[in-house]
Amino acid sequence: MVEVIGSEQAHIESWLSKEIGVDFKVPNLSDAGWTFQGARLLVVAGKPVAQLMYTNAEGAVIALSGLQNRSGTTVEPALRAFGDVHMATWKNTTGRLWVTRLTRSKHWQRPPHLSSNRFP
Repeated sequence: MVEVIGSEQAHIESWLSKEIGVDFKVPNLSDAGWTFQGARLLVVAGKPVAQLMYTNAEGAVIALSGLQNRSGTTVEPALRAFGDVHMATWKNTTGRLWVTRLTRSKHWQRPPHLSSNRFP
């Protein structure tokens, strides 16, 4: 699920700041019930994207992803849904950010080849 585990937060912040090109801090979402699990680096359209993974007590997973905003323009938060995948997207002067969460529908079933502790 992650390249670097959550207990290495200082390393993650340094690593992603260097790779993304902006000062990067891992948000503490524990007051909202989310535990930081770790991070990974993705590439989207040839650009580095940081992805932070969080889980809650029910085993749900959210991903907070971001990349450098080279334009400097801002965009207010927007909510979107694609079936059972829900997203919030926004852009500040330094970064483009989005949060993604899979919400199980009443018809959703876990694929049998995935273990229950690795998939929401």
